[in-house]
Amino acid sequence: MAEARAALAAAEAQVASAEQALRDLTIVAPFDGRVEQLEINEGEYVAAGDEVARIVDTDPLTVAIQVPQQSLNRIEAGQTAQVRFITGQTREGTVSFVGSAAASETRTFLAEIEVENADGEIPAGVSAEVTIPTGDTQAHFVQPSIVSLSPEGEIGVKTVEDGTVAFHPVEIVKTEINGVWATGLPDQAEIITVGQGFVRAGEPVRAQDAASAEGQGGAETAEAGR
Repeated sequence: MAEARAALAAAEAQVASAEQALRDLTIVAPFDGRVEQLEINEGEYVAAGDEVARIVDTDPLTVAIQVPQQSLNRIEAGQTAQVRFITGQTREGTVSFVGSAAASETRTFLAEIEVENADGEIPAGVSAEVTIPTGDTQAHFVQPSIVSLSPEGEIGVKTVEDGTVAFHPVEIVKTEINGVWATGLPDQAEIITVGQGFVRAGEPVRAQDAASAEGQGGAETAEAGR
């Protein structure tokens, strides 16, 4: 009786194995998507672990960006982002992931933005430009040539206040082709645009408006423009 029960159990195991093998003849993807590549044809033999197809799911799209370390504390999951794809489409997305370990090569952090793409209009793998609003701040648009270094190595901008040169440390928050946006200056500032290399903070100067001082100059005079 014991031998008969053991034989029955072995036979049942063989049946279960055969049924599983039969089910494995039908390959089912773990998610819905579009078949991009099909490596096999009907009737071919494959082994466990062989690649048979490439399936792409483009809804939602995941846009990966690298965040500089100085900007990491301004990015968090749940923020909205504007994503402009190289194909011309612009979509709104949501930050879904912010990495906690920097890449050793670039010292940047991976962040991901999910973008709805139910119509499948945007293909996977295209380049994109991502804008993530992180708050409002007041900044001055200045030419890079007027940004200088203090004796301590701080970057800043020299201004004229009550006839005296003042140095204001600044932070560059955005760069453009024609100049940079800098924070750290007073709301209204008389910025030295010509001769800033010849004066130091605390020195008295005779400032002239840039328009009226055109064609003039000298180490003893700092010309300024608002």
